[in-house]
Amino acid sequence: EEAMKAADQAAENANAGMFDLFGTIEAQEERPPAWAKAPAWTPDEQLQGEKDTLGLYLTGHPIDQYEEELSHFTSCRICDVKPGNSRDQKSIVAGLVLAIRTMKNKRGDKMAFLTLDDKSGRLEISIFADVFEQYRDLLIKDAVLVAEGDVSMDDFSGGLKMVVRKLFSIGQARENFARIVTVQLKQPQINASTIGQIKSLLEPYRQQGECRIRIDYENAGARGTMLLGDQWKVAPRQDLLKKLGAAFGERALAVQYR
Repeated sequence: EEAMKAADQAAENANAGMFDLFGTIEAQEERPPAWAKAPAWTPDEQLQGEKDTLGLYLTGHPIDQYEEELSHFTSCRICDVKPGNSRDQKSIVAGLVLAIRTMKNKRGDKMAFLTLDDKSGRLEISIFADVFEQYRDLLIKDAVLVAEGDVSMDDFSGGLKMVVRKLFSIGQARENFARIVTVQLKQPQINASTIGQIKSLLEPYRQQGECRIRIDYENAGARGTMLLGDQWKVAPRQDLLKKLGAAFGERALAVQYR
């Protein structure tokens, strides 16, 4: 913000044929500008900035950061989806919401049609009135969603379509499928405050889910594993994983799925 103000003032002065005798090059050489210390953008922030500025994603796709994790949730990529032969043959896919269209059926109940994109292809999913209210809060453009349902041929478009049975955000899918979060600690990371630090990080999330916490410890002479008790089961939310990653390193974290 300060840089933008300075640039605007400099442009106004230049347009007016003015310059600051005591505040330009000579003064700046004596007093360099104080640069703001800003944290690096997350992949989400960078991609959203590109979309807001350019109208498209330039350096990647929002689903890239979840690609490995999504392989534990989904049955296939969108390009590999096949029509089911029976109602018991469900498909689970994930994708970025490119478009949302809502309408009312003959009884006046709301329903929605979403277009999902996972880089490999696109799929239209239908959320009928019987489940619309349950999932309406998830229907956000540019969100990454995990959809479970029945896939069939779309006679109108000639492609495939899915009738949704269940819909999850990334966080909800993780909470539904995650079984154990492992924190790997090595001797240089351990000090007198480490146990208290782990406790304070887990405390707001414990007994809110069914995911176990495991500590893997290693020093120069031994290694061991400790599985925390049921009272320390957590909801493996994204903000918790970010806090653990910031405290002990992202490579120190591993999530196991059922």
